[in-house]
Amino acid sequence: MLNHTTLFYFRKFEFWEESVIMERCHLFQSVSDFSVIYWVLLGLLLGIVAVYDALFRLIPLFLMVLVLLVCLVSPVFTGIDFSAAGLGALIVGGLVFLIYAVTRGKGIGEADVVMALAIGLIFGWSKGLVVFSAANFLGLIILLPFLLVLGKKRLRQIPLVTFMVLAIFLEWFFSFSDQLFHLIGVA
Repeated sequence: MLNHTTLFYFRKFEFWEESVIMERCHLFQSVSDFSVIYWVLLGLLLGIVAVYDALFRLIPLFLMVLVLLVCLVSPVFTGIDFSAAGLGALIVGGLVFLIYAVTRGKGIGEADVVMALAIGLIFGWSKGLVVFSAANFLGLIILLPFLLVLGKKRLRQIPLVTFMVLAIFLEWFFSFSDQLFHLIGVA
């Protein structure tokens, strides 16, 4: 259990205050009690959805609606304005919905569309597209060996929401989209 004495000893070390994780992690940019509660709630909710998708390949509608409702207020905590969040939801969610419509639900499920809307609300359109692309890339890297060994028939459904949540967590803690934008000279 952490108490004031324990925190005092942690603060004596330089890594507590000047940590690379604390500098890069967007969760700790503007920490207030309410924002910590929000990020923990969103993280737990996303974790539950990811595990549910990985185990059952089907996520109940109430969980996805709850994720979307919690993400609707994310611009308050991320610092992006509501119009950028709405545009992100429109672009990222619209792209995934287009894939859903073209494949008639066989390539992507409804939960994937809702999670893409949530990604757009959390990150905006540019970071949202990078996070969605990273989720697909992570799915390819992790599942390609299973596809090669088990074959296509044994692995019919891929839990894309699980990889979307993994990409969200990676963006939160490592902000890889900022590093990518800096690398290509955009930001």
